Amino acid sequence: MKKVGLDILVFTFFIMIFSCYTYVVAEQIVFVANIDSNWDIFIMKDDGSHCKQLTKTPFDERFPCISNDRNQIVYSLSDGNLGIINLKNKNKEILQIPEGPFNHPRWLSKGKSIIFTAFSFDGLDKEGGDLWQYDIESKALNKTLKQSGTQLFPTCSESGKIIYSLALSGPQLQISHQIWIYNSEKQKANQLFIGHYNDIHPDISPNEDQIVFASDRAGKYDLWLFYLIENRFEQLTDDLATDMNPVFSPDGKKVLFISNRTGHYELLEMNLLNRRIKSVLPFGDKNVEIREPYWR
Repeated sequence: MKKVGLDILVFTFFIMIFSCYTYVVAEQIVFVANIDSNWDIFIMKDDGSHCKQLTKTPFDERFPCISNDRNQIVYSLSDGNLGIINLKNKNKEILQIPEGPFNHPRWLSKGKSIIFTAFSFDGLDKEGGDLWQYDIESKALNKTLKQSGTQLFPTCSESGKIIYSLALSGPQLQISHQIWIYNSEKQKANQLFIGHYNDIHPDISPNEDQIVFASDRAGKYDLWLFYLIENRFEQLTDDLATDMNPVFSPDGKKVLFISNRTGHYELLEMNLLNRRIKSVLPFGDKNVEIREPYWR
């Protein structure tokens, strides 16, 4: 009887340890929502359940991103700073990076440093922005590349390719956003698409053969898919509403995005195999504005 009781105790102990471990490493979706006139960070399971609020400050938190090991979240604040949340102990840290303001942070492939947009202004109030990298451990800060225009919405592949949207001024001060890809090994940036459209919010698939993004190339913001190997486009959505902020699921079979089809921005999920779309409702039937999801 004693041995049976001990075996049960040991089995229960390992179940508890395994449960804690799977909670940390399980797929999660992080996003910002406006529930009390402020943008705060929330996290939930990939089916929309177990939604938890992670921040509640006087500032707006934006563009959260989960690290590769799913233990940290980096995000931007409306005061121009960047912050990190430790998902193990819920500790929050404001990164002491000089200059600023900063936005659009993303973890680099190795998970120990981040890439983000650092904005700059000249004497004529002309705005610019470059991509910078910041090493969390060494505190080293380096500019990724020097380029005319404003580099926005970076995302990084596992092999180290950096995809971003470059905002350029055209005739009559018209702004167009173009998607570029930067090879860190060759230290070379190439423009993927040429045109006068606004291509924003790019994300690269886990196997690095597709890029999903939002674009107004059909007259309004819809989701588009670009096949890197085949060099062709496919329009994923065609709705009177605005569809933006697309991100791939960790297996690359789904795309999560936001849309105002119901009159407010909510989360939608598209199955890329059959193109079916369903709502993801972390707040149930409540009409809560949601933006900038990230799925890891």
